[in-house]
Amino acid sequence: MHTKTPIKKLGPDTKKLVAALKAAPGNFIACVIIDSIIYQIGEPTSDRMVAYGYCKEYIGNLLQIFDDKGEPHIIDKKIKEI
Repeated sequence: MHTKTPIKKLGPDTKKLVAALKAAPGNFIACVIIDSIIYQIGEPTSDRMVAYGYCKEYIGNLLQIFDDKGEPHIIDKKIKEI
């Protein structure tokens, strides 16, 4: 049985928190919302597809990837073109 990548609680799902989510320079962070709480999945990564892989482990929940500018990278449940 596959164990999911660990998550770290970031806080309640509020617009203020979501707007403040940014990865370190050159990195991406994968996030999942479970029971109105935002969690970071795994560690920040410089590879956007690694962050996307973390998200795939939590399909069925609200997911998002943020870059170092706080820009979302999942639009309509698909990873955006860059």
